[in-house]
Amino acid sequence: MLFSPGSDGTESTQLPDADRLAEKGVASLTVAPPSALVTCRAAADVHAFVNYVVGRRRALDLLAQLPDADPSRVVAVGFSFGAAVTADLVGVDHRVRGAVIQSGRAGGTRSRLRKTSMCSSGLRAGRRNSAGTTRRTSSTGRRSPCGTRGS
Repeated sequence: MLFSPGSDGTESTQLPDADRLAEKGVASLTVAPPSALVTCRAAADVHAFVNYVVGRRRALDLLAQLPDADPSRVVAVGFSFGAAVTADLVGVDHRVRGAVIQSGRAGGTRSRLRKTSMCSSGLRAGRRNSAGTTRRTSSTGRRSPCGTRGS
């Protein structure tokens, strides 16, 4: 099983899941995503996304070499941004026999979802401040790398 974490994830983000699967005899591989996945500069973001998919394909090469791994039974698991990467991976690599596409939960209240803006990586919820501008945030409330925009 190949794990692909979201944009804030690391190689250890899905390690607890991989550990539970290992107890059941499932070989797993967790690999860090490329750094700076979302910059809100279209060319850089496309390049990072392609590198993430290519990196997952290279991980499939490595996964086939793991002891007790069966290359004919490879499943890819992606969370959030990693889910989009996993969906593309399934479309371009015939070695993947199945996929789990996990979405992040919708966090926050309805007031956080009043204003929606589009970043090149996807939708972000916005918060209106006292100056009347909207600051884009992720679902975890962290500031988006896309910065601040007027309303």
